[in-house]
Amino acid sequence: MSLKRCKPALAVLAAAVVLSATMPVFAQAGPEGPLAGPMAGRPPLPFDHILRCLGVLRLTDAQKADIKAVLEAAKPEAVAIALKLKSDEAALKAEIEKTPPEPCAIGTAVLQLHTDRETARALFDRVKDAVLALLTPEQRLKLAGCLEAPKGPATLEANEEDAPAR
Repeated sequence: MSLKRCKPALAVLAAAVVLSATMPVFAQAGPEGPLAGPMAGRPPLPFDHILRCLGVLRLTDAQKADIKAVLEAAKPEAVAIALKLKSDEAALKAEIEKTPPEPCAIGTAVLQLHTDRETARALFDRVKDAVLALLTPEQRLKLAGCLEAPKGPATLEANEEDAPAR
């Protein structure tokens, strides 16, 4: 197979891999499955996962206020990044669906999504570091454990399979 024939196929394959692996950092913090009650229908907040993990800590009122200030300060940037990710994902999808697909445009869109994800990860890490700086050493350990723990129903199923039979 000639290189000219292979390039479009490789570009489409690369784009498909990126699309399947592309999840905005902020979406992965959202809960699994449909929501019920007052939370139904609302988009996930950019730092839902950190907020849920902070719920297991016994924070003082001063810590709560300081953490809220950190999250509120980062929220506009988080929303802007999430919108950019969504728009760039749509642009990539549009490039892939073009007939014939243009490999250079697809590659550019893939690289843009990669940059967006790195930007989102950097913001999440900055916020996490700022929050960790406000916690006691014991609280830091608990928060780190919660943030590193697997999320979602698959975790529950895996734990039930690993549990000894009763």
